[in-house]
Amino acid sequence: MPTSYAKLHPSHDDTAYADPRYLEAEQFYIDQLRDLGIHIKIGTDMSVYRQIVRDHDPDRPTTLPFRADSIFANQPAIWIAGFDDDNALVHTQATRSICPASISFPNYFKRNFHNFPPPALPIDFENSELVLNPSLESLSGTVCYHGEVWLQNDPQYRGGRAIGLTGALNFVAGVRRLKADAFVGIMTKALGDKGLPSRQGYFHASPDCLTWQRLDSDLPIRTYIVHQTKSDIDFLISRNLKVA
Repeated sequence: MPTSYAKLHPSHDDTAYADPRYLEAEQFYIDQLRDLGIHIKIGTDMSVYRQIVRDHDPDRPTTLPFRADSIFANQPAIWIAGFDDDNALVHTQATRSICPASISFPNYFKRNFHNFPPPALPIDFENSELVLNPSLESLSGTVCYHGEVWLQNDPQYRGGRAIGLTGALNFVAGVRRLKADAFVGIMTKALGDKGLPSRQGYFHASPDCLTWQRLDSDLPIRTYIVHQTKSDIDFLISRNLKVA
């Protein structure tokens, strides 16, 4: 991989949603992250993303929705990678369209939540449970799944603005390239209880809607389901750009 990967391979802007506010916001977040020493690459080919992760962190498993053998493999997706000045990978995230506007998201997710398990753990799918609250039940339009979120464990990144900037960048890039009407994600209850959803920019975080039962332990994995609608994102970027 070349020394300046992010700079020598600029993001391919194959946008489907041309609202100029979103173009301005995307560039704003990229510039802000660059000022923090994170150089951003955005792509739509998940095989490239998986190769980047293998090159930089070969022991890290890719979560099921973004693997080549996923039932979603043919659905459009975006990935975001951040590199430091020495070309070390310091950030990843990915988003994939999982439910088109023609399908009821609540019904779809209830039937298919087993396709979004935590990585590298034996899950008892039969006894795992999903219960959507009214806010999640109301999601409609093109719904995208947000995952693969990782930020280098360094106070330079995790202790400041990078978490919120990368989250906002994903929302904007997802709307522009995937025509997303809403985003959903899953995180452990431990992370949710520490306030990670709001730090990432999510306006909605629902605890205990999804509980994974493990085959190798009696202790369940409790989670938060987070979500963000396009109207939430419109508000978020209007505030961010106004402050800027």
